[in-house]
Amino acid sequence: VCPPGIGRLDFIEDISTRVLPVEFTNPQKVQTVYIAKRADFVAHYTIRRAVEEDNDDLVAIIPSIVEETYGHYYISELLSNPEASDRQLIVAEHRGCAVGVLCLNEAVIYDLLNEEFELVPYNGLKKPDVEDEVFKTQVPSAMNMPMVEDIERLSSYYIQEEANEESMAETEEGDNTSEDEFSLLNLSSSLILNYLYDDDAAGSEPLPFSESDTSIESHFSAVVLNEEYQDHLYNADKTEMGFGEERRTTRQSRQAPDMSYIPRFRGEPNAFALEICTSVPEHENCLYLLFQAAFECFPDRDYCVVSFPPNSKNFYLTKHFARVIPRPGSIFHHELYVLHRNAILGNLSARVALPEDKVQISEMITSMIKPSIIEEQFKDAVDIPSSSCKGYVFVCEEQIVGCAVVCEEQEHEYLELHYNIESWLHSTGRLGTQGSLEQFLVLPSFQRHVSFFLRELHRLSDFEVLFYRLKRYDYMYTHRTLPLINSIAHMAPVLTHIIPEYDERIAEEYQLPNSLLKKHQPFALYLTTPRVLSAPKIDINNKIVVVGAGTTTLAFLESLIFSRQPTALVCFNNVTVVSPHGIAYHKQPSPIRQIVFVSNGHLDRRYMDSICLKTYVNVVTGVMTSINRKEKYVGLNDDSYIPYDYLFLMCGEQFQKPPERNKDLTRHDMKKKSEFPQNVFIINTEADAANAFNALKNLAQSQKH
Repeated sequence: VCPPGIGRLDFIEDISTRVLPVEFTNPQKVQTVYIAKRADFVAHYTIRRAVEEDNDDLVAIIPSIVEETYGHYYISELLSNPEASDRQLIVAEHRGCAVGVLCLNEAVIYDLLNEEFELVPYNGLKKPDVEDEVFKTQVPSAMNMPMVEDIERLSSYYIQEEANEESMAETEEGDNTSEDEFSLLNLSSSLILNYLYDDDAAGSEPLPFSESDTSIESHFSAVVLNEEYQDHLYNADKTEMGFGEERRTTRQSRQAPDMSYIPRFRGEPNAFALEICTSVPEHENCLYLLFQAAFECFPDRDYCVVSFPPNSKNFYLTKHFARVIPRPGSIFHHELYVLHRNAILGNLSARVALPEDKVQISEMITSMIKPSIIEEQFKDAVDIPSSSCKGYVFVCEEQIVGCAVVCEEQEHEYLELHYNIESWLHSTGRLGTQGSLEQFLVLPSFQRHVSFFLRELHRLSDFEVLFYRLKRYDYMYTHRTLPLINSIAHMAPVLTHIIPEYDERIAEEYQLPNSLLKKHQPFALYLTTPRVLSAPKIDINNKIVVVGAGTTTLAFLESLIFSRQPTALVCFNNVTVVSPHGIAYHKQPSPIRQIVFVSNGHLDRRYMDSICLKTYVNVVTGVMTSINRKEKYVGLNDDSYIPYDYLFLMCGEQFQKPPERNKDLTRHDMKKKSEFPQNVFIINTEADAANAFNALKNLAQSQKH
């Protein structure tokens, strides 16, 4: 539409037609309309089954790897005798020439895919059946998921942590200890003595060893010290001290059970495989029409699956297909993507939630963890007019496929001071334009439409930016109260500012804002804006394996994951860290254990909780025992392996027992001297520190009695 008084628009005159109102001839005095024809910009394609006459066109566009794998006449044989194969070929024709092709196969190896990928949200790619065993069969996994022990104690700790930090200022004000009398030495000594001798002191309970006790053979050089050292600390021969056998029992009881399940689905097949997908480069858009037509070839099946190597460049496929998450310990060499029928054929929309939507929401979340909390939150947002939260639903063909709860952000000043949000926002915006994403759930089949739903949230809520907080206990399965939103991959992670600790006198003198001095429980922050959602999302599926979990590894992961790309949102989907005791700073906090470690940078527990590496990183507890550079995999514990595309060795240095220098010692003397003295503790990891302090505590308690 061109308003009156506007002359010729050269940039649009050549590609459209200017239309004047009836009985008007002068475009300078009246509003005019420019009309463009779709046929001038979008090519017209005819979608049909392939015939033998298409052989020459298809051979020219199909990648050479197909010919190298199946032979020169593979396509010709499929076209000449389609009944002899379970495959179907459909092509997109443009001006009498085939410019795009799909090869579809109804044969899918369901059991293999079910063992390697999390297919429960897709019902195992089969029709629902009354004999389905979703969470009944338990099998051991190659690598156990890390579990956190002492659930109740850890939960109460994090719930009370924020209140304790806020009350620290009041405690310091009432402390009359002078600066001369206070020292780090006195503080450390007091903490240790209280831990060793005071049964009622806070934090006097035994320290946890690690997130998971890993079964590691004793001959591995990387952990020989730890195995022998723990035998020294908790030897059964020292039962006279009153803690040896009890400690062994406690350690064995703390071994977490395997939480990896392989469901079994008994229904009819409900998927077909995409074997070949290619087109002429300038006609790539025809693939979208071919995807729609593929479901007409299999009208009784709802899923189309495709698998390809992680380093292949299939941007058009990943744009329309949803990535399936591999199971813990999966060694499948390819990525799996799924496309649901309604995700490409259905009409999608978003709207404000209504009271009658609560029934469908309850049905959608019935199998989720603690659905009553989600229902209550959604109910308050819909039923209470004065509520600060508003509910929204995502609809496909009159069926709700997702929901969201959005509130107005109340602590925008705190976020601006403590997080680097200015690098993502040009300005702070006007008041009331920042929202908080409390809940966002979308069915996995519609995962590829998350960006569309987020843009609709911005439009309906009138918020220019939406924040999402992820606290430490939110990403722990055993402590989670609400499910993680499945839009984190489409949101930008925000780094935290390093805030110095201000003296009370300086804060009063310079009148520092309370938002700067306030200490919340640390949380990771993610944001989304229409600008972020408009940038292309690049998924990097290359398998990156990092061996070691020290400060070098943490700094490397921080630079890799949080490096901002101005033109795209980059997401690393396959980053794995291998370490005997997991990533540092991810265990239950303990001031006693932290005393023995020297902080030489900005990485500490609070900072790590503020960036939440576990959102992007898989942690495997184990020891690397071999490297196969030809096949590109690393061996773990001599009984499993992890494939890699890029391997980073960041093992660092470790303190260890010094070798014997006297070569004349007899074998008996060597055995005797190899035992650790009672007063020697070698500490490399947080688990070593926990072992040492627990041994000292048990020794002190035994002396009291």
